[in-house]
Amino acid sequence: MPATQIQDRVEEMFEELPSGGAAPEERAGMLLLRIPPVAADLTCEALLEHFSALPPSVQTLAVVADGKALGVVTRSEVVDRFSRLYFREIYGKKPLLELMNPQPLMVEEGLSLDELGRLVAGVDQATRVDAFVINSQGRYAGMGTVQALLRELTDRKQALLAAALERATTKLLAAQAELLEKQRLQQELDIAQEIQAALLPRQIPALPGYALRSYYRPAAQVGGDYYDFLALDGASLGLVVADVAGKGVPGSLGMAMARSVLRSQASGRLSPQETLRRTNATLLPDLRSGMFITMAYGVLDLARHELRYASAGHNPALHWRPGRGPQWLAPQGMALGLAGGAQYLVEEQGQAMEPGDLVLLYTDGVTEALEPGGEEYGEQRLAESLARHGAHGVDAALEGLLADLAGFVRGAAQSDDITLVLLQRAAA
Repeated sequence: MPATQIQDRVEEMFEELPSGGAAPEERAGMLLLRIPPVAADLTCEALLEHFSALPPSVQTLAVVADGKALGVVTRSEVVDRFSRLYFREIYGKKPLLELMNPQPLMVEEGLSLDELGRLVAGVDQATRVDAFVINSQGRYAGMGTVQALLRELTDRKQALLAAALERATTKLLAAQAELLEKQRLQQELDIAQEIQAALLPRQIPALPGYALRSYYRPAAQVGGDYYDFLALDGASLGLVVADVAGKGVPGSLGMAMARSVLRSQASGRLSPQETLRRTNATLLPDLRSGMFITMAYGVLDLARHELRYASAGHNPALHWRPGRGPQWLAPQGMALGLAGGAQYLVEEQGQAMEPGDLVLLYTDGVTEALEPGGEEYGEQRLAESLARHGAHGVDAALEGLLADLAGFVRGAAQSDDITLVLLQRAAA
């Protein structure tokens, strides 16, 4: 390959290689050819004879005096000059300095291949060479060829490409495995979401003289909140709002357990207090360690217009009456799953439902909602919101409560499930 083509390829290879420190073996010394130099006082004719005696592979010789390279002479230049008319007669007996390139590319053996590549790529087009002098501490050590440099750069690039390909293959396989796992988890979440949606009430029961509304928004694809309406007999309705510790699939499974057990225990003959006590006794053996459920359970007597209300460690309910500010319904009670037998405590409270009265049940996803600065919405803001909107009907009240909450959080990410249930007796 001609010197110009070789150097062009070196430039291309060098541009494609990443920069960085060279390993000890990636130095100019690895290209060293220990080719004996020629003396500066050798005649041009003697130099021609010297090249004739060397193998054709030796194309460039260093001219050395006192151990230091003065320049280089090339076989092609010597042959070209002697082919010219009268050159032998005029210059044959003169020193070879007439044929020497006094400014060859000279490098130290410790120079990195990166730096050597830069030097070769930077050689002027008019002075392209196929070899360079390699020195050791400033003294001539041997020659190196651009073709050998090209070979090393090519091998290095291939090694880098092979390593990059191996890394890319490893990452691709890992990404494929991760994608398959995500797809599997997504399928499970889709199934859990379908199950959870089926467990929530499909429609709100119609109650004579009362309006009932609900709102549910999980923080994750599936959540741990749930609400339910239980037709206990022809004259009473059970209302449930609960919060299972945890979100996602574990919370959803806990919710399904709580719903099933509560429905099996509730009846028109049992008080809310006794229903929660029996629900806790049934759930306790099956709840995994650390899992608990807070639950608000009320039974509305439609004939007597009375709400009997019990809380298993749940947020206190709010009762609003026209002409009076909201008041808390907060009977004492332990969360389901924390204790059993005589150690389990739950109380009950009765509340008359007069015309226009409104009761709000909710989960802590409402009161613990955070605005961008980290402040919680809190029970006080919720009570104030109900005071503003309670007189406008159950639909407007629900809309107003959600609007006030959204205005407070100002687009901050939802960190917990949000559930609200509103029950209002019709005004007289």
